[in-house]
Amino acid sequence: MVAMTDRLVTALVPPVQARATTSAPPPTPTNPPPLATLVRRDTLQYGMGRIDASGRVSDKSLLRALGWRPGQRLGVTAVEQAVVVFPDPAGVFAVSHTHYVVLPAPVRRRCGFRPGDRVLLAADPDHRVLVVHPTVALDRMLIAYHTSLAGGKER
Repeated sequence: MVAMTDRLVTALVPPVQARATTSAPPPTPTNPPPLATLVRRDTLQYGMGRIDASGRVSDKSLLRALGWRPGQRLGVTAVEQAVVVFPDPAGVFAVSHTHYVVLPAPVRRRCGFRPGDRVLLAADPDHRVLVVHPTVALDRMLIAYHTSLAGGKER
C-alpha cells in the first residue's frame, strides 16, 4: 500500500531521466565572500546611511553601483559588529521599490544597531556585497590612521 505522502512526493519530484541535461549557469553564491577579500580591494565605494525604526537603510548610488534593483533577493548576515548584505536567490529579504535594504531585527540586535543610528556603508561592486559598519568602527579606523600620521603617538 502506498501512503498519501509517497504520492505527493512522487508528484512533486520529477524522475531523474526527465530532468534537463543542459548546463545551466552557476547559481549566485548564497554566502558572502570573506571580508578579508574586500579589504584588499581598491574599488570599494562608500556612503553614510541612517537606520530607521523598521531596520531600513539606503544609499541609492551604492545600490546602483552594486547593480541591485528593486526585487533583488538578498542574504543578510552579521560578522562581528558589521552586517554583510549579498545577492542570494533564496534570500528572505529584497531591495524595496524605494531602494531600501532591510537589516533584520536579530542582526541589528547582535550588532548593536538602534533606530536612528548612522552607519558607514561600504559597497564592493566586484563582489556585489554591501557591508554596513557602525560609526564606532569608523572612529577606530580614523583614530588609528591619525595616530599613524602623528608618528604613532596618540595624543
